[in-house]
Amino acid sequence: LQVVGVPNEGTNNYALWVDSTGASRFDGEVFSVPWTDYYSSSTIVGWGSLTAGRRQIMYRTLGDMVFVSFYLEGTSNSTDLTFTLPYTSVTIATSHNFTSALGFTYDNGVYLAVGYLSLQNNDNVVKCMTSASSAGTDKGWTASGSKIVAGDFWYMRA
Repeated sequence: LQVVGVPNEGTNNYALWVDSTGASRFDGEVFSVPWTDYYSSSTIVGWGSLTAGRRQIMYRTLGDMVFVSFYLEGTSNSTDLTFTLPYTSVTIATSHNFTSALGFTYDNGVYLAVGYLSLQNNDNVVKCMTSASSAGTDKGWTASGSKIVAGDFWYMRA
């Protein structure tokens, strides 16, 4: 395994020790591969153009866990953005979807406090949307203009 990352609040220190209970402890991050940019291989739908130098879909794995970090900036109509990932998610439980808050979401320069992403079971397509209504449906983006979505999440691959 390759040790990558910056633990301990940016000090570049990794620590392996035995605590007072006799348990082994490791402070740092261990991944099987470094970050890989999947942007050029991903199928991105919903936004007409993405800004060069301001678009990435990064991933790395630890066993069957896939860690994803993404930043996408571009223009769109009122369509939600979707993008594909390199691995299909594994079924955790029937009718349970992975839904999480986006790191940040901007719609025509306006910060949206509650943007969401969703990854269905047995799928590799992430949907980025604005805040859900009380009925659980997406409110949608405003027509045209600049958009930004970013976030970090992990999932189990099939």
